[in-house]
Amino acid sequence: MKLTVRKDKCPQNHKCPSIAVCPKGAITQRDNYSLPEIDGEKCILCGKCMKFCPKGAFEVENDITSIIETERLILRPLTIADAETAFRWTGDPEVAKYVSWLPHYCMDDVLEWLKEIEWKHPNDNYIWGFVLKETGELFGSGGLIWEEDLKLFQVGYNIMRTHQNRGYTTEAMKAILQFAAVNLGIKKVAGGHAKENHASARVLEKLGFVYDHDSLTPHVDGTKVFDSREYYLNLE
Repeated sequence: MKLTVRKDKCPQNHKCPSIAVCPKGAITQRDNYSLPEIDGEKCILCGKCMKFCPKGAFEVENDITSIIETERLILRPLTIADAETAFRWTGDPEVAKYVSWLPHYCMDDVLEWLKEIEWKHPNDNYIWGFVLKETGELFGSGGLIWEEDLKLFQVGYNIMRTHQNRGYTTEAMKAILQFAAVNLGIKKVAGGHAKENHASARVLEKLGFVYDHDSLTPHVDGTKVFDSREYYLNLE
């Protein structure tokens, strides 16, 4: 997945206004009469260029969704270029304390995960990176993961410890659930948390999830089992 410039939409008769708002300096232009060029190594798909382009010339190639914008955040698909930053939360044992997956121990683990959640169609995962509008900083991820046993998508989310307790997760997931209902036609989703994970419980409750039953969730390495609470949310 990459950002492209539509030649048929770009007038190529002035300095591109999106150059000034790109937080990574990924957009350049030889002169006022040339098509803007994008450095794929620098581009983080934050969506600012698309917002500021008056002609709508910037598009995400092969994108099966829209980049989602909230009051404080840009939600976008993750890319391989995000590996180093993503490791700051996927490799943090405290962030992974109450989840069923293992924290990433090296960059190879992160890269494997990023390839696994790559946007494709049909999709078993719809995962967005959470980016602060103000700074362009990527600080977490979340979205919808297909659970075959439930025949439903389940919500999941993780963010850096430095950005917790600010309402970012609730803000992001609220927008994702709206997207799921309107754009994906999803009518019901599941959610769950380890009983000791009170922060995750608050997120689900703020999103409107309704408690259904207690359960046991095995850790992926088989070494322990979480006492968990399971929820559902109707999106109709």
